[in-house]
Amino acid sequence: MRFLRSAFLGILVFCPVGQAQTPTDSKTLQAILEEVRQLRMDLHSTAATVERAQIILYRMRIQADIVARLSQRVEESQERLRQVKNAQAQNAARIKTIEDTIDQTQDGNDRKHLEDELSSRKGQIERFSTQQQELETRESEQSSQLRLEQSKLDDLQANLDQLQKNLENAARPAGSPH
Repeated sequence: MRFLRSAFLGILVFCPVGQAQTPTDSKTLQAILEEVRQLRMDLHSTAATVERAQIILYRMRIQADIVARLSQRVEESQERLRQVKNAQAQNAARIKTIEDTIDQTQDGNDRKHLEDELSSRKGQIERFSTQQQELETRESEQSSQLRLEQSKLDDLQANLDQLQKNLENAARPAGSPH
């Protein structure tokens, strides 16, 4: 910093100012000053773009975490739904077997035992049906939420892509081909 001040002071002291300056020198200095101003504006614009990109990257990381958690919840709901449907199908098959066996059973105790199991299995089928409806509703809501959050993540990605293009365009010298 001292060196710059000393150099600037030296230039002012040793360079004659005023009438010795030609109009060409003045135009050159004016052009240089305009170039410096343009560079400053470009630097500010690029810095702002980089800052926006950093903010978008931060938001994308958060949004990606949200999407990952929702994806996991949807998968868990789908797995639980598969389990309930499988249990329901097994129960339905067992009910069919019990009904067939009851028709052929002559022993009163065996018949009573099979009828109790049949009643219990039919109750389970009703509970599984209710559970299935609840799980289907939950899975549908979670899938809808996942699509919404994925859309937000896609929008952030598009914004980041646009900022990247802006930075690439700003980095190209004026008049260069794309």
